[in-house]
Amino acid sequence: MISDPIVVSTLSRLFGALVMNVFSHILKIFKQTEWDYAHLDASWLLYWFRVKRKTSFLLGQLINASISSAMGVPIFYMLRKTGNKHYLYKGIATGVVMWLVLYVLPSKRKMFSLKAYYPKTHFIMLLGGIIYGISTAWAIITFSSPALLRKNSRTN
Repeated sequence: MISDPIVVSTLSRLFGALVMNVFSHILKIFKQTEWDYAHLDASWLLYWFRVKRKTSFLLGQLINASISSAMGVPIFYMLRKTGNKHYLYKGIATGVVMWLVLYVLPSKRKMFSLKAYYPKTHFIMLLGGIIYGISTAWAIITFSSPALLRKNSRTN
């Protein structure tokens, strides 16, 4: 059990990103999606014709890991504030919100150099966000000590 909230949230989000990336990569292997998260995140910085390189894949994985670990802090404090009952539903909700903020809004603003041509790519990205939220919430509950998620006795 880890007793530092920042370490728990960062490691939990990295775990969530790993599960999400494995899911996305498996679907990419079976040709169910046009790209995976590493290529999508690399397309924030690179032109579309450079995204498919192996070095771009590594850059995208680094970008994905840094964004994922930064997003771990809000879900940890949300679970701390609201309690750890029904944490899977809270993980689904935060996964959908992260999908909206990190996928839908940038794609509407044309911030990605990649473009989805099939509607199932959007649904698979949504499913990846849901898996991301569920696995992160589970990891926070599993890895953190029980004293971290208790509510404060003070009322403000």
